[in-house]
Amino acid sequence: MLDRQPAGLLRWLLRLPISLYRWGLGGLLGDRFLLLHHRGRKSGQPRRTALEVIEADRRAGRHLVAAAWGERADWLLNLRAEPQVEIEVGGRRWPARASELTLDQARAAFDRYQRQHPLASQALGPVLGYDLRQVGDRQRMAERVPMVALTVTETDRTEDDR
Repeated sequence: MLDRQPAGLLRWLLRLPISLYRWGLGGLLGDRFLLLHHRGRKSGQPRRTALEVIEADRRAGRHLVAAAWGERADWLLNLRAEPQVEIEVGGRRWPARASELTLDQARAAFDRYQRQHPLASQALGPVLGYDLRQVGDRQRMAERVPMVALTVTETDRTEDDR
């Protein structure tokens, strides 16, 4: 988990997916990133946050995302105040409900992420202060980095989304 939010080039790179969605190019990101549409817990104003998808289950309409900034991530605090959100994946948008994973669920998801995306794990881990190749570091990350499931509201999904 980062002690402070990144600046400079790293900040620009981390915010690039938001720009791609704004330019109508979210489809280029496939299902590796999503755009979270939520409301500010204090202001009530609409907010958008691009998040890397740790794991996606398209059939279940479920996407797992992690709060790299930990408990203080604004989007996480907003979801805790109002779990009804919308997600945009690859240019398609659905209503969804947010729920936090348990520690065991998060640990298992980080383990699967490391196996499925070894290069991304190797690059991302040090930025967050972890070596995701190490079981102990994945455990510590699961303890400090909240993970959220964003599940598409079943009644609002169409047949071709299943």
